[in-house]
Amino acid sequence: MTAESGDTAPRPLCLMLAMAARGQVVLDTVRCLVDLTQDLQRHGVPFALVSYDCADQTISRNHLTSRFLTETRFSHMLMLDSDMIFSPAAVWRLIGFGEDFVAAAYAQKSYDWERIRSLFRKMPEVGAAEIVSRSLLYNHQVADWGGQKWVPKRQNGFITVPAAGPGLALITRAVPERMVAAGVARSYPGMACLPGHRDLLWHDFWSHEPAAAGTLFGHTDQAFSHRWVQGCGGELWLDCEAEIGHVGTHRYFGCYSVRVDDDFPHS
Repeated sequence: MTAESGDTAPRPLCLMLAMAARGQVVLDTVRCLVDLTQDLQRHGVPFALVSYDCADQTISRNHLTSRFLTETRFSHMLMLDSDMIFSPAAVWRLIGFGEDFVAAAYAQKSYDWERIRSLFRKMPEVGAAEIVSRSLLYNHQVADWGGQKWVPKRQNGFITVPAAGPGLALITRAVPERMVAAGVARSYPGMACLPGHRDLLWHDFWSHEPAAAGTLFGHTDQAFSHRWVQGCGGELWLDCEAEIGHVGTHRYFGCYSVRVDDDFPHS
C-alpha cells in the first residue's frame, strides 16, 4: 500500500485507464482504446490499462478507484465503460480542462421517436445528426438533489452538473483522497486480504445511497458524484462539445452542445 495522506506534491501526467469490463468490450471501444493508447504514446504520456470484471459493477468500480488511490504514481484516472465510442481528442479535452472531476456528456441507449419526428417538423433545415443529438436524453443529472433547479457554471464548452455517468470521465487524485478525508468513502480494510483486492487501500466510493431526504434511491453513478459534489463540496464539470457514442442495439451518437440550453436555459 503506497498512498500517503497529505501528499500534495505535483505529479507529472500519468494515466490509469480504468475499465469495469462486465465480461466483454465492444469492438468499437477496442478500436477507440487502440487509437487512444497510440496517441498517448506519441505524446510521451505514461499510462496503464487496468480492468476489473465482477458481476457486481459497484465492486468493480470500487476496486479500480481503490487501486488508483493506492498506486500514487498515477496522477489521473480515466474511467471508461466498455461500450463507449470516443476520440483521443475527447480525452485531451478532459485533460486540458484541468479540473479535478471532468466527464463527457453521452446519451442514454434509447431513441424518443416522437421527439425526433417533432424536431424534424419544427426544424426541417437541420441535419439528421443534430436532430438526433437534440432528441436524446443524456446520462447526467439536470436537476439538483431533491428536484431543485440547478444553475450551472459555464466555461469554454463545459458546464457544472450535480451528477454524471462515468462512461468517459477523468478524475485527479484529489477526488478519492478528499472523499476519504471527508469520511464519505468508508474504509473496508479486510478487503485487502482477499486475493482479488490484495494490498489495496479499499474504500467504498460507489455504493448506492438514498438521496433527497430518503425519497430517492440513487444510481451508483449518482452516488459517486454525490460523494464528491455534496460530500466534499467539489465541482463536476461536463464537456458539452465532444461527440460521444454509446453502443447498444444501435450506436447512439450525440453532441450535447445542441441540447444544453434546452436543459439549462440561460437566466
